Amino acid sequence: MKEHKEPAKTVFVTGGSGFLGWNLVKALKDHYRVFAGYYRHPFQMEKVKTLKLNISDRGEVREALKKIQPDLIFHTAALARVEVCEKDKEAAYRINVEGTRNLILESPKNSRFIYVSTDLVFNGKRSFYKETDLPDPLNFYGETKLLGEVVTAENALDYLIIRISLMYGFGNNFSESFLDWLRKTWTQGGKTKLFTDQYRTPLLVSEAVKALREMATISAGREIFHLGGRERITRYEFGKKFAELYGYPTYLIEPASMVDVLTVNMPVDCSFSVNKIQNFLSFTLSDVEGGLRKLYKEDQGESPVSKNSG
Repeated sequence: MKEHKEPAKTVFVTGGSGFLGWNLVKALKDHYRVFAGYYRHPFQMEKVKTLKLNISDRGEVREALKKIQPDLIFHTAALARVEVCEKDKEAAYRINVEGTRNLILESPKNSRFIYVSTDLVFNGKRSFYKETDLPDPLNFYGETKLLGEVVTAENALDYLIIRISLMYGFGNNFSESFLDWLRKTWTQGGKTKLFTDQYRTPLLVSEAVKALREMATISAGREIFHLGGRERITRYEFGKKFAELYGYPTYLIEPASMVDVLTVNMPVDCSFSVNKIQNFLSFTLSDVEGGLRKLYKEDQGESPVSKNSG
């Protein structure tokens, strides 16, 4: 059995209106005193105190954390759209690097800081990256997230850096997920171009949230963990599995190359080895089909009966 810390009582989640943050807040609110920050998208949730916060303003961060006094901070906020980061590098640096530094420097000294990073810190020249592999980001988003890791390691007393792979699941009205986009497009009869030349280890968002909750309590600190699903797969193959399970015709999915769709450099393969984190978790991370079936059950309240493809 792994040793665990005393459970936190007050938790602060940055990026509470984002895809991961919103799902995390939902999972935490019945177990902790939860505060959630947002910037552009105000939201309300029962049992949660929400506040507008510009993390790149250190004075604003200081005032907020002085009032909240969190035992635990989940830092999920980021400027995460890769192409936007490439076009506005100043904003990306200010939010992803300076914002992280502000949160750490103004946090209570006895708090634990969970920094959520990304699989895009790697260059994609190999498969199943381990925590000991050297990062080498190909785009500015990955570079700023890596710099955020450095800021965390240099300034936080008690931290975990958790790099998360591409997540899937359903979001909210203001934070559309990859699957929300697929479902909306296909429901309207539209076609989607999905990459055949990039490999990820997709992670069900509810499993990401469960893992983050469990990792926040482990006694080990000042470490890096990779969190992803158990299967290495392209977005194209992932999309076909999702379509078949949910009954959408697979002819709506068109194979595409990253260079035909994107204007920024992206790694060809940023799949994760999850062996290290799996040793700390009470559950087994799912492969794609297992994760999609869990999602279907969460979404529909039942297991899928049949598969339909066209």
